[in-house]
Parts: sequence; structure tokens; C-alpha cells
Amino acid sequence: MDQHSTMVRLECVALLFLAFIVSGRAPLKKHQELVEEIRDPSYYLFETRRPTPREAFIHQLSKNILEITKDLVSFVPRSGAGEGLEGRLATLRNLPSAEVSVLLQQQGLSIPPPTGALCDLNALFYRSLDGSCNNLHHPCWGKADEPYQRWLPPAYANGIDSLRRRADGGELPSPRQVFQWVCSQFHQSPNTTYPSLSNVAVFWGQMLTHEMMLTPIVTVKKWNGTRFVDGQLQCCKPNDTLRPECIPIVMDEDGFFPKGHCIDISRSAAFAYSPFSCTPFSLGMPRDQMNQLTSFIDASLVYGSSNEIMKKIREKGGLGAKLSMDHSGGWTILPRRSRNCKSGHRTCDKRCFLAGERRANENPFLGALHTMWAREHNRLVDKLRIRGWPEDTLFHVVRKIVGALMQHVTYKEYLPHVLGHELPQHLDLMVPSRSYRYDPKLNPTVFNVFAAAAFRFGHSMLEERYGRLERPFGPHLSADFFNMDDFCDSSMNRDPVASLLAAQAHERSQRVDNLFSRQVTNHLFAKEENGIGLDLFSINVQRGRDHGLPPYTKWRNICGLPSVDDYDDLRGTIPQFVIDRLAAIYGPGGVHEVDLYVAGVSEMPVNGGLLGPTFTCIVSHQFKALKFGDRFWYENLEHPGAFNRMQISSIQRTTLASLLCRNSGIPEIQPMAFELESIHNRKMSCDEIMRDTDLDVNLWP
Repeated sequence: MDQHSTMVRLECVALLFLAFIVSGRAPLKKHQELVEEIRDPSYYLFETRRPTPREAFIHQLSKNILEITKDLVSFVPRSGAGEGLEGRLATLRNLPSAEVSVLLQQQGLSIPPPTGALCDLNALFYRSLDGSCNNLHHPCWGKADEPYQRWLPPAYANGIDSLRRRADGGELPSPRQVFQWVCSQFHQSPNTTYPSLSNVAVFWGQMLTHEMMLTPIVTVKKWNGTRFVDGQLQCCKPNDTLRPECIPIVMDEDGFFPKGHCIDISRSAAFAYSPFSCTPFSLGMPRDQMNQLTSFIDASLVYGSSNEIMKKIREKGGLGAKLSMDHSGGWTILPRRSRNCKSGHRTCDKRCFLAGERRANENPFLGALHTMWAREHNRLVDKLRIRGWPEDTLFHVVRKIVGALMQHVTYKEYLPHVLGHELPQHLDLMVPSRSYRYDPKLNPTVFNVFAAAAFRFGHSMLEERYGRLERPFGPHLSADFFNMDDFCDSSMNRDPVASLLAAQAHERSQRVDNLFSRQVTNHLFAKEENGIGLDLFSINVQRGRDHGLPPYTKWRNICGLPSVDDYDDLRGTIPQFVIDRLAAIYGPGGVHEVDLYVAGVSEMPVNGGLLGPTFTCIVSHQFKALKFGDRFWYENLEHPGAFNRMQISSIQRTTLASLLCRNSGIPEIQPMAFELESIHNRKMSCDEIMRDTDLDVNLWP
């Protein structure tokens, strides 16, 4: 073990002990409950967002810092920094480090300086797994376990960490009430589809979400019989000691959920400081949230965001060039992990897939995309093995290529549909780029508002059912959650990746609007098909409040859109019947209370894209930062490990259709797979598609 690892471990142990002392509890006496793995719908929400031990520690330390901030702020005298709470918080932030140390020592807490990120010679040539050292001047930008980037200051009721309230101090309407008034299909016409966009875009968007962001949630220490583990908070059970970290949604009678029904939600883990970060400690900072993944489009979904994950998915005990795969069922699929998923087939292996990102099992279509990328990695390893490189070198060369392919398909084929074709050209988000130049001053870290609101627009595009090539009338989506039976179903006479993804290339996508499928508003993660589940729309609204997102009108202002003084100013941006319902639920004078997510999905699309003006603004800014703020962007020629021009040209031949042809065995598909088949997008044989689009490995000497 090197000196740096030893130092970090010692700091972790010491800080963990001190943090628990400050909280008034000994480390091994906090919430000593036996782990009960209750597979109710909220379990799956917890399981996919469970924090790592490091993240649980960062949360606990941050919670203590936030509590100290709240204790101290009332004693801080007002100064030239301004009047009121913000002025006092600014005074705390500006305190000299010596005074801060004294204040913390009085509270029994000692904070060491951040260790930052250590950048070695490899950081010049290859991406680190955790995203560190991408920017050599700011090595924690885009790194895993760092806080999301704030575009606007957070809107907390107490200025520090409590959920936003109305301007008069009253409570905002319940997220489920907002859904019933604004988004329920009982009150308006059914959802409509796009004329040419295929359902592949929906699942590609979900894949990108899982590629760029995962927010861990608050857990509780529980005893599993041998040791303490981070278990699920039971927020629907009365327990006053846990309430500050619980944000459940309790239902009124609404036609589906019975009165008093509770959706179990705990808050996202807090971030106020981390000794593993690059940012110096400061009192007076409001609650932030952390990203468990790297911010970059770097194929971390395939390879993981840590060495621990990468070693689990590589062959030869984590040392091989190939990714581990399961060949036992007739198809090459992902390996299995110890936890079970749902299954309706007695002969199927119920164990979930093991992948670089834990949400690979949320639905079979997402599992198919994971499988496609893993197959592409191993296919390229086989083609490049002739070079005679060591296994580790071969692995990292192919990892670099796969990340480039993911970037290219996203910006070439996916983004023009989301943003329209004109805006990406104006912002140079198209590929090939006009003239790519890396900007080391541009922070690529994912924006909090992008993660907690804007890029959740795809939830509005979800269908009631999704078919397969053999079964066009598929099961309800609620039956597909965490169910990988498609990968062992003997009734399917073709590769499951082909059956799942090629089928979606033939189906029209739902529009982004204020209408949501009941499969995700009533039945999300239900135990059985169409059973009582969670409400994804309400969770999104509640999560935005949890993250302190300012209301909708604030985002219009920062995006340079026309200002809004009353609901009438929304005409032409949001349909009138939606405006009327917003006024009914938020109040006649409540236009400045409206949650961003609610209004964002309700806006009418602009620029020929999927989104309204506000979400278009946020999403385009994020993807610009991810392109021009990434030193390892595949078109950047100005770093030692860069692709050469011929390699870049070869990468740019790849399309989603060619990836599917190379890795699923389908005989034909339309060349633009994000679009439906048409007179301008006729099906072609995969032999013809691959002849024009396969990577020329001879360019890698």
C-alpha cells in the first residue's frame, strides 16, 4: 500500500470517528437494525442509488458541517457582506482559516486539508477511471464523488438545506397533487408520437443518463448479522430521529393510490466538504449533492468509475484485455452478479447482470445496450490483438476507442433530434466539428439542474408497452423493470439484443410533454405487472426541491428568455390548458413558485427539437461543456495520447446502425436508427452497412 493510500485511509477512519462523536453517537451504535431486504418498489430505488462507503462517509461529515453552520449562523454579526441570512453565511465563508479552526475545535471537529487528485504520467495519455486529472489545472473537474456544478445558487427555505417553500412561508403543493392537476391523462387527450423519431432515442437517452450521473441517497446503518452495512431508510415508518433525511410523498385519494399511501423517498446524500476533493473547506456553504460517476461521456457505463468496479468486469481477475461475458445460454451476454432480479421464467437465471454501471438491469432494453457495448469492446480486442500489445495496454486502447464511439454517435445522431439541427450547428455541437479546440477554462462537471430536472425529460417519452421483434405487442413496462428474461427466453429464436433494440428502431417515440405513462406514474418498480408502484413524475419534482433547484422563472431569466411576471406571459410557450392548471395548483399569484421540471416538460418544443426553450438552454449548455471542456474529447489533437486524423475519420464512420449490425446479428436495419424507416431511410443489409462503417483497425499500428 502506497503512502497516499495509507494517508487517505487514516484520514477516513479519524474523520469518521470524529463525525459520529459530533453527532452524539458512537460509530457502531447508530441505527443498529437488522437488514430486512424488503423487495417493495422503493427497494429498487434504493438499490440503484446506494452510496459507497466513501460516499456515506462524505454525507455524514457534510451533515455535521451543515448542522454546525446552522448553529453558528444565528450568532454571526451582520457585516458589509449584506443583510439577512445570505450576508451572515457570506461572513462565515469569509472567515480566516485560523478562526474557522477554533470554531470547529470548540465543536470537537478537526478538518484536514483536501488531498485532491494525484496526476501521474498516465494522466497525459489515458483517462483515469474516476475522471480525475482530465483538466490538469483543475484535476477534480468532472471527477466521480464530486458535487454537481451549480448554475444558480440553491433555493433552500433556510438558505442552507431545507426544502423550498412558498414566498409567504407556506408549503408548496404536493408533487402528486401537481401531477393530478397538470399531467394526468384523465383531463386531456392522450399522448402523441413524433412522426419520424424511433424509440431507440428514448433508451439511448436513458443510457446517457446512466453514463454521466448517479446521485447516491441517504442510508442508515443496519446490522446484517455479521457487520454493519448501509441499508434503506424506511421513510414511511414514523421515526422522528430519521425525519430530517426523509422526504416521503403521502397521498390523498386520487383514483389510484389509496388515501394515506406513502411513497418512500430519502434525500440525496449531502455534500458540503470532502477530504478526497480539491476544494478547500469553508463554513457557510449550502447543501450540495454528489455525482457517483464521472461527468464525461467516457464509456464509464461500460468500464465503471473506479478500479474496484473495473476489476470485477475484466477477464483474468481484472487483468485481461477483454470484458467478462457469459456464453452459457447460447448468446454472449453480460456476466451475472449475486443479487437477483425479477423473473417470470422458472428456468431462467434470476441473477442480475454485472456491468460497469449498476442500473444496467432497470429494463431489458438498457441491458441490451450494455451488452452491445461490451460485445463491441471484445470484438475490437480480437481485431487488435494481432498488434501483440500487453493485455492492459490493449484494454485501455480499446476502452479509449469505445468512449470515442459513444461520443460520436451521441453528438452526430442523438443530439440533433433533441436540440434540433440548427442549434447544434450554431454551438458547434455537431461532429465532425468545424474546428475543435479544448477549453481548459470550461468546467465540464454535470450541472445539478441538468441531473435533477432537465435531462429527466425522457421520462415523458416512455410508453405503456414495448414490443420485441417476435412479439410486437409486448408486456407492460412495469413487467419489464428489473426483468432480464429476454436474455434466456427460449421462445426468442434470435439474439436478444437484436430482438429488443431492432424492435424499438421500428416504433414511434412519444413526445416530450406534460403527459406521462401510467406505467411510471402508478406502477414504477411494482412487484407485479400493473401493481402499486412509485410515481416517477412526483419523485422528479420532489428531487428537484431536495436539490434546492430554484423555480422555473429563475431559469428562464438565466437563459435570457423573456421575463415572466404572471401566467399570461407563458402564452405561446406553454399550452393554455396547462397554464390554467398551473395557476389552479400553484395559486393565481404563484407563477414564481412553479417547479422547473413541471413547466420544463410542459413547454412547447423549439428549433425543431424535442424540448422547449428552457430545457433546450440547459441541455445545450451541458453538452457544450462536455465537449469543449473534455481534454480527452476524441477530436482533440493536442495531447500526447490523441487519436490521429485518420483514426478520427475512421471513428466518425460509425453509426448506431453499424454498432447494432456488428454486435447483434440482425440481417438489416435502416442506416439512421434513431429515425423510423422511410423513403429517405430505407432498410439496408447489415453487410452493406458494415462495409461502409466498420472501424479500420489497421490505422492503429
